[in-house]
Amino acid sequence: MILRKYGFDQKGSMLLMTVLLMSGVLVVVLGVADLVTTRIKESKIQQDSLKAFFASEAGAERVLFEMGNLEFPNDGIYATSTLDNGSSYRIDYASSSPIGIFYSRGVAGRSQRVESLIYSLE
Repeated sequence: MILRKYGFDQKGSMLLMTVLLMSGVLVVVLGVADLVTTRIKESKIQQDSLKAFFASEAGAERVLFEMGNLEFPNDGIYATSTLDNGSSYRIDYASSSPIGIFYSRGVAGRSQRVESLIYSLE
């Protein structure tokens, strides 16, 4: 009533309410979509990290399996392999008497995980 007194009427108020309501719904939907997208990306990173971990485990297991027949190489790369799931590992060897160290580096996507096996050369 006060608005009519000053020359305003209710024409267009429903349109304004509809636009405001749709804007609010749009903000909520975009927020939820952003949250879902972020979670999907985090899930992919976690999956790659887990693949890299198991790839490094596979490299460590290879070293332990071959330990009995192993002639210790010079420092450097001992072995590399690509697994069926697309991940890979690389085993590096470093020694400083009386200790030898194998580093098994698993890689999957952009994730890397490293394990070390330390043993006595004596």
